[in-house]
Amino acid sequence: MSIKSNQAGRSMIEMLGVLAIVGVLSAGAIAEFGKAVFRWKAIKCTEEYNLFISEMLVYEKDWIKMMSKQSSGHLYIGPYMEEWGMLPSSWTVSGNRFSDRLGNHIVPFVRNDLMSFSFNRRVDIDFVLSQRKGKETAEFCRLVFHNVIIPNCDRIFAIRVAEKRNDSWNNGSDWYMGCQYCRDSRNCIERINAADIESLCNVCSEEKQACNILTLF
Repeated sequence: MSIKSNQAGRSMIEMLGVLAIVGVLSAGAIAEFGKAVFRWKAIKCTEEYNLFISEMLVYEKDWIKMMSKQSSGHLYIGPYMEEWGMLPSSWTVSGNRFSDRLGNHIVPFVRNDLMSFSFNRRVDIDFVLSQRKGKETAEFCRLVFHNVIIPNCDRIFAIRVAEKRNDSWNNGSDWYMGCQYCRDSRNCIERINAADIESLCNVCSEEKQACNILTLF
């Protein structure tokens, strides 16, 4: 009787051990699946960004002409793009901004001038990255650089990455100039490397209110 009890006890412990191992493996598989889904969505987002930029810049002169009639200093062009059917089907609309499938916000507009730059009106997109998880946001930031910013270097005037704390933008990077506007003394998108991108996207790696890739065309 004692031998049978010991065997039963040992079998129960072994079963619990097997279940624990299965649980760990299942949790790992779920985590890997979640990462794969995020990666797929992130790549789809960057593809949609490229299409959106191409659609937007077709009407660049029209946006600037419309801006010239404004006294506010800027013109949000999102409502016009929505009305003209220029948005990816997966995006949602809230006022002047759009949200992609990952919850990042896209805010397109035309502005008169910006900070240290002295230029005529330019089309601008703020890519405000969601702060669900810092590591995922930083990973998405890197994808945006590799899949959107660098391939559009000839179209871009300048970009920078900034974070928002207490309703104000700070801790921003230096400006990186597009291929047509680069000077020897300036940071240039065409010279940007993996270490630069890592440093820029570290701004997005912590849990903050927002992380913004300001992109001027």
